[in-house]
Amino acid sequence: LAQPPTRSSREVKVGEEYELVMTNLSGFCRYRFGDVVRIGGFHHEAPMVEFRYRTGQMLNVRGEKTSETMVMESIRNVF
Repeated sequence: LAQPPTRSSREVKVGEEYELVMTNLSGFCRYRFGDVVRIGGFHHEAPMVEFRYRTGQMLNVRGEKTSETMVMESIRNVF
C-alpha cells in the first residue's frame, strides 16, 4: 500500500482534508484510523478539526458505488 505524505499539526492548512494517523513517541508504530477530517481553523497552535467521513465507507445504490460524503453533499444540495 502506498503511504500518503505525513504532516504534523503545524503543517496542516485550513480548509484541507487529512486522514488521522496516531504515532507512538518513538515513531516506530503508526496506526491509520481511517477518519478523514477537515481543518476548520486553529485555537492557538492546535488545529480544530471537523469529522468528514471514514475511508473505505462506500454505499451501493443500485449497483453504483458512492461514498458517504457524495451522498450527503447531494442531499444538502437538494434541501
